[in-house]
Amino acid sequence: MRLHQQEFVLHLRVDNPNDSRLFIRHLSYSVRLGDLLLAEDEASLWRSVGGQARRTFKITVRTNLWQHLKPLAKLLKSGQPLQYQLRGELATGLILHRDLHLSQRGEIIPGDLQPE
Repeated sequence: MRLHQQEFVLHLRVDNPNDSRLFIRHLSYSVRLGDLLLAEDEASLWRSVGGQARRTFKITVRTNLWQHLKPLAKLLKSGQPLQYQLRGELATGLILHRDLHLSQRGEIIPGDLQPE
């Protein structure tokens, strides 16, 4: 962690329900906390997931929380659950390309972040 840049690890689990191997070339993603865009980037993966298999990829996400300090402090002070959203697009295939869209939403409860 640096003063103007923080790093997080995004764990992306891919389930392949097909019998054939799924090749993943590229991931474009964005991470939002409420209305704040925390990160938006791309990652070159060049990995595969076997048929009827599951694989988790770890992707380093870099952001600058300092630019969002006032709105983040306001959100945390409210005590309300923080809504987060991950959106992405996976580019798959070696010869025949196909884009797969993903979206995940959830909430973080601010009280759970504070030690007792």
